[in-house]
Amino acid sequence: MYADDRDRIVQNVKESVEEAGQNPEDSAYYFVIGLCVAVFVGLIVIIANIKTKTNELQVYRQKTQEEVTKQLSSSISAKNQIEDLNSQVEVLRLALSQRIDFSRFFKDLSSNQYQRSRWTDITLDSNKIAISMEADSFDDLNKSVKSLQNIPAIKTTSLSDVDVNPDSQKIQYIVELTVDFNSYRVGAR
Repeated sequence: MYADDRDRIVQNVKESVEEAGQNPEDSAYYFVIGLCVAVFVGLIVIIANIKTKTNELQVYRQKTQEEVTKQLSSSISAKNQIEDLNSQVEVLRLALSQRIDFSRFFKDLSSNQYQRSRWTDITLDSNKIAISMEADSFDDLNKSVKSLQNIPAIKTTSLSDVDVNPDSQKIQYIVELTVDFNSYRVGAR
């Protein structure tokens, strides 16, 4: 039964082709040409799609690389800035550690000054200080020198140019001090 149906279908197709005025070989020829054209068009579409996707992939790859490079360069730049800042802070710290806080030194001098003697002049040369002073008596002069010796940073004290002013009867003298300023450096307490 199936063989009869098959023969009948084949016969119908042959008659249809012959009625159309075509030879069955021509139909096969056109079918193969159509199939080749369809495959060719399909390949062109696929190749075009592959090129488009490849271009998009390259664009995304380039954008990603630019973003990564940008982030890395900003990270490296930030790291360099931090290193520069740290080195500047270290230089500043070193410079400040060498700076002497003379206000603390003068505060120590004034708090250890004998009240009955007065300063008339002061000169500073490296770690030597010369203070010109006046006192009412030699006893005040002695107490003035001893009170300055109470400052721990003063290593030596010496007297020079002791003289009595004939007009005011005041004793004028110079106290020379050798000072270790390390305890007066900024940051030292």
